[in-house]
Amino acid sequence: MKALILVGGLGTRLKPITDSIPKHLIPLGNRPLIFYVFDKIIDSGIKDIGLVVSPNNKSFFQDSLDHYDKGLNISIIIQEQPLGVAHAVSIAKDFLSDDSFLLYLGDNLFKDNLKVIVDDFKKGSPDASIVLKKVENPSSFGVAERDKSGQIIKVMEKPPNPPTDLAVVGIYCFSPIIHKAIGEIKPSTRGELEITDAIQYLLDENIVILSTELTGWWLDCGTFDDLLLGNQKVIKKIILDLKNQNIQFPYGSEIIVGENSKIIDSVIEGPAIIGENCLLQNSIIEKNTSIQSNSIVINSKLQNSILMGNVKIKNINLISDSIIGNHCNIESKKSHKGISKLILGNNSSKILD
Repeated sequence: MKALILVGGLGTRLKPITDSIPKHLIPLGNRPLIFYVFDKIIDSGIKDIGLVVSPNNKSFFQDSLDHYDKGLNISIIIQEQPLGVAHAVSIAKDFLSDDSFLLYLGDNLFKDNLKVIVDDFKKGSPDASIVLKKVENPSSFGVAERDKSGQIIKVMEKPPNPPTDLAVVGIYCFSPIIHKAIGEIKPSTRGELEITDAIQYLLDENIVILSTELTGWWLDCGTFDDLLLGNQKVIKKIILDLKNQNIQFPYGSEIIVGENSKIIDSVIEGPAIIGENCLLQNSIIEKNTSIQSNSIVINSKLQNSILMGNVKIKNINLISDSIIGNHCNIESKKSHKGISKLILGNNSSKILD
């Protein structure tokens, strides 16, 4: 069985960050989001992955893959235009061949065990399996409807009046029959080949679609709020995993500090992660903050934020709920008194009054 990960989206809701870095490479817990997807797939037992990227982002992903230290066979597939999930599957047909495969939309994070989902698909030998999660805003997602016995009877993409609160999570398993279904559907009103339309085609052909409902948390990391929440979830899991390995925490029970970083007259409230070669001086770092390597924070306070690498912050009263790109410089010539929520792409400079 193979896996197909889709990371070709433009991330327009995450501008200006995504003007300089693909959203799937934004660091959560100081690791790119896509690495957690890889971890899940490796744990499921799959090693052969097709990574569908846009032409503009190919080099970003190639560079990032060099830093993933676990054994995967990854083939990069170019999707020239973002014409939908089903379109991405169709252009990957040569890679997929006649194998069954896991389809994973690369901005999804979830707690449940992917191996259980994959193993259930293999045991049942169905033609398709989808993953569901109850949500408060189902009209923002693909939605599934089940009959009284729990069988999937209908799926639809972002309906204005959804009949259920069951969102279709971006995790699917398919047999090769999905290629026939994709060949039969037409572009939707938004000009895309929808995977929900292909699944509905299978249902109309009386093909049974299995479903699994997630019990743990799930995030579709397409907004800044979801990225910050994802950062919180990931930091807590990293710290818990280290505790289970009996790793010591010299700076506190929920604080990770990388090699050669200096903490001078500063307070860190966990859970938090500080990368290598950082300098924190006369500053306060509050919980749910991650700071990548080679960053400097002086006379400032941070909370619930993501700082990428080589960031410099000086004389800022409070930066909260922020995402700061690589090589950014934020400072105030005098002691800044306000609260700043900042979204900055790479190589930005911000001088606050």
